[in-house]
Amino acid sequence: MPESFFIGAATNAVGALMVDYLVKPIERRVHYLFGFHKIVQELHEQQNNLNREQTRIQEDIKEAKLNIQTQVIEKYVEDWLTDATNALNNIQNLEARIEENKRCFRWCPNWSWQYQLSKSMDEEILAIIKLVNNSKFERIGHRAELPGLEFFTSKGLVASKSSTTAFNKIMKALKDAEVNKIGVWGMGGVGKTTLVKEIGNKVKGFGQPIMVVISRIPDIGEIQNKIADGIHLKFEKTTKDERAKELWCRLKAGKFIIILDDLWNEWNDDEDLRKIGIPLVENGKGCKIILTTRRWMAEKIVKECNGLPVAIVTHGRSLKGTKTQKGWELARKKLESSRLMEIGNVEEEEKNAYMCIKMSYEYLKKEVTKRCFLLCALYPEDHSIDVEDLVRYAWALELYGKVDSVEEVRIQVLEAIDYLKDSCLLLKDTQWYIKLHDLVRDVALWIASEEESGFMIKSRLELLNESFEPCRAISLLNIEEKKLPGRLIPSNLEMLLLKNCDVQGTCFQWMKELKALSLTADKHCPVGMISLYALTSLPKLRALHLENFEDFSFLRNLRTLEVLSLRGLGFEGLSNELWRLENLKILDLTDCTFRSRFPPNVIQRLLKLEELYLKGSNICETIVDILVQINFLSRLTALSLRLSLDHVTGDVVFPKLERYDIFVVDPYKLKCDLFSITEKSWKIKGPILLNVVSLLPENLESFEVLDNIHKFLECLIDKSLRLSNLKLLYLHNLSNLSCIVELPTQHVRLEGLVDLRITNCPSLKSLFPLSLAQSLVLLEILEITNCPRLKQIVTEMEGDEEKISSSINSNNSLCFPNLRELYIRNCYGLVYIFPTLMAPQGLPLLENLAIHRCPQLKQVVRPKEGRVENDVVLQQLQSSKPLMQFSVSACPLLTDSFVHLDVEKACFKEVRLSTFKESFSSAKHLEVHYAIEDHNLVPDAKGDGLNGLTSLQLRDCKDLECLVDITTGNGPTFAFTNLKRLSIEDMFGFETLCKGHHPPQGFLQSLKVVNIKGCRKLEILFSPSVTQSLVFLEELTIEFCRELRTLFLVLENDGGIRSSSCFPPFCLPKLKTLYIRLCSKLEYVLPITLAQSLPALASILVFGCDELKHVFSMPKEQDGVEHHGIMLLPSQQYLRLSGLENLTSFVPENFFVKAPALKSLEAYDCPKVMNFHIQQVNK
Repeated sequence: MPESFFIGAATNAVGALMVDYLVKPIERRVHYLFGFHKIVQELHEQQNNLNREQTRIQEDIKEAKLNIQTQVIEKYVEDWLTDATNALNNIQNLEARIEENKRCFRWCPNWSWQYQLSKSMDEEILAIIKLVNNSKFERIGHRAELPGLEFFTSKGLVASKSSTTAFNKIMKALKDAEVNKIGVWGMGGVGKTTLVKEIGNKVKGFGQPIMVVISRIPDIGEIQNKIADGIHLKFEKTTKDERAKELWCRLKAGKFIIILDDLWNEWNDDEDLRKIGIPLVENGKGCKIILTTRRWMAEKIVKECNGLPVAIVTHGRSLKGTKTQKGWELARKKLESSRLMEIGNVEEEEKNAYMCIKMSYEYLKKEVTKRCFLLCALYPEDHSIDVEDLVRYAWALELYGKVDSVEEVRIQVLEAIDYLKDSCLLLKDTQWYIKLHDLVRDVALWIASEEESGFMIKSRLELLNESFEPCRAISLLNIEEKKLPGRLIPSNLEMLLLKNCDVQGTCFQWMKELKALSLTADKHCPVGMISLYALTSLPKLRALHLENFEDFSFLRNLRTLEVLSLRGLGFEGLSNELWRLENLKILDLTDCTFRSRFPPNVIQRLLKLEELYLKGSNICETIVDILVQINFLSRLTALSLRLSLDHVTGDVVFPKLERYDIFVVDPYKLKCDLFSITEKSWKIKGPILLNVVSLLPENLESFEVLDNIHKFLECLIDKSLRLSNLKLLYLHNLSNLSCIVELPTQHVRLEGLVDLRITNCPSLKSLFPLSLAQSLVLLEILEITNCPRLKQIVTEMEGDEEKISSSINSNNSLCFPNLRELYIRNCYGLVYIFPTLMAPQGLPLLENLAIHRCPQLKQVVRPKEGRVENDVVLQQLQSSKPLMQFSVSACPLLTDSFVHLDVEKACFKEVRLSTFKESFSSAKHLEVHYAIEDHNLVPDAKGDGLNGLTSLQLRDCKDLECLVDITTGNGPTFAFTNLKRLSIEDMFGFETLCKGHHPPQGFLQSLKVVNIKGCRKLEILFSPSVTQSLVFLEELTIEFCRELRTLFLVLENDGGIRSSSCFPPFCLPKLKTLYIRLCSKLEYVLPITLAQSLPALASILVFGCDELKHVFSMPKEQDGVEHHGIMLLPSQQYLRLSGLENLTSFVPENFFVKAPALKSLEAYDCPKVMNFHIQQVNK
């Protein structure tokens, strides 16, 4: 009985093992052969799972760092993310192989190849499943210990004058490990800020550069806040010392450049950097500091304008209307005779620059333009100035006299700003913001400090101690806390702008002329805020801005108010005060939050209201509330709203206004705008309004639909609609859209359209009828992507050909005279792009033409019925200006045979290259991927040898064997004479650069950079005759060429070997870098005979070459000949050798190398190396 038990158990065990080791493997193999599509489907499912987990973990990391700014992410989490990224990259490689399998399997099934691909996918699926299962981490990270601050003394300060060489000097200093701080000095306007911004954009190896503009009195807290914003750090502590520790910890974990711009006062490096919390670079981590200042002057500049770009450009622009020589001479004399006797805190050499800008100001023709310019000086240095603020202050001060509406003032202010920008007195910041250059601002304040300006300004607290009875404006908007001295306030003051300022209510008793008042405070600022009762003594107050006020008692008594702007949270009692302001023209409650419901009938009582701004405010619960109230406001011209989707009803009708800015957001998706409209731009993102198109205003300039408007929407425009001003039309992800315009189209006009882009509209069959397409004479960009059912872009109805045949040669024929960019991608049903009636020379300005994955596309223009013609558009382009770029991929039926195109850059993928050779014969840049049935690029003497090419990239062209074949006896005389960059990758059939012993004249004579990778049949790279031509070669990279034996062949013409004494004068005078990896049959890198001809060679890196014995060596044919000598490599700095199991030395036994510049020599996994034979190593 026990015996039978053990036998049975053994039998079961053996049976299970047989299943595991015999049956299951067979099942898997069968599955690999016949379950290919299911494996692909499972791979994509697991890819989605991994993407989801990767996104979740990345979001968890972001959240963790936001909650705990000094968070240190666990290493196992970072390792998981690395593994996930690698797995997703592997999937991309597999997808490329899947696509190739689909193409190949259709014509010639390769079961073995498909089996291997299925096996690779199955292995990747198992790896992904394991990753997903291991993605549930108990902890993402932990809080880093905040160390006490330590400071390490700088290695020195490198200072650079602002000059044409400054950029290079600073970039060099940033790369120097010994330099931690760089000073840039010069007068205001010489371009210090522009220079360091450019450096921040160009420098590599650091995180996002952090730029902080320093005020004249540096505020440590403000500097800390700006640096924290730059690194997305949310402080946990409140004191400056504790924040400095947090900054130090975060900055010490990375590598940053911090630019401290416009430093005025003395700077104590050790003390001030410690207070801020900035650690200098040590062991590759920390910060490098760039300081800009006016105070470190190295030399005196005596020319007029002092060579300052700002002063010269500004003054030059002011004189652009001067047309006579006498006018220019008069301006020069005026400049020479002008002298500034006293300008406080301005050095002597800057005074002429001030005078240049002052003269530009004096050349302004209108006094109101001058006043607008001086208004800009009210804001702090480097402040972004809201244009809307200028409009409201101009209204309050009545700069333009008595006008009927605020909009009239806005038009004139915008006109003045444009004029000031043209005069280079103002700089554009963002769309609705401007800036003053710091030097120009200084001049504006200096001008406004004089009584003669008519608008005297005081912008610093210390100036209030002086006599300022004529002062018209006071601006104290800097961030530090302060107290306004009430007894010194002038009686004729018209503007008062205060921030974080403790002001007594009694100050306002004497301001009988005050027209504009701004009182703002930070949320946590402890300074006292006045009661609004104090403002009731201001009989002329027209504009009031309040920020972070809570008590609005007595607001109703400010009956003269015409502009009211509020910002803050928790407003209480405002509605009871607001409705009494019967003269109000602008009400701005942007981002205001009310504790209780705002009565909907308050706004309708403001009958004189012209502009209403409620974006971000909870003043109304539904859009219907606000629109009902607006109906009572007959003078309203501008409206701004931001509402939740929950508050939008289906029967919305938007009012006809001159300006509006309306957003509808998804309450369940953070920062997701579903509906955004202004008077000239509409953007829809989500299924919200079915009748939205019927609401489009005729003056609309931009219309974007980023998602389904309605799931049943099949036609975008189905009624008479004139959108003659529409310039931009974007349509994305409209699943049921079958056409843009429904016939008939006599009353639909789009003649102003400039940019048309359509993406992911799977039901779209056509874009325009022919009659409508004729009106698109201004169209510059046409882009159509992922529209698989698209049959034609322009619909050809029956009878069209006869109807328009009489006008084909007229100005009304189908033509796109301004079209510059045409992109068609993934339109699998498209046969022709343009109809038969395309006019001759219909695309005269076309610059970029890209057509990708349109397998049914035959020609750009459809030929007439019954005719077989060459493509008319490509023929037209032959006589037009050269294309900047011509790109074609996966369009097997498209041809441009017999047509020659002038193209700057040509790119061809998955096409028969021979079909398009005429299109790139004169190109400068050529990319060829997956070329089909082509053996060489220049087959015969008919070709011009591609002598215009400067860069060539070849990849995955399995049939391509060489660049030039002259074995037929009919090769070109010259070939590739101007080629500078050559890249050949994954070319399994590539054998040689040139077939034949004697390459064409000038072959590769200009070559600078060569990259060869994955060429399995390549045995010899450069022949002797080609090597002699490589006088410009700088970089050579060779990877994965397993049959490569020789880089530079030194055979004579008869097959013998030259001795070193009679060797041809090979020389690679500019070769700097050699990088060789995984070339298993390579025995040496360079012949000894080349060693004395490498004066610039600085880096040699060789990895994983199994047969390599020496880096420099003699060919096999010379092994029995005794050689010896000394090699000099004067520029050699870096030598790295790894994974070379047969390497014995750098050079043969009887040779020695002198490398006086050598900095680094590294060798890993080179077990047979006994001696490198290298002398004079510095380190």
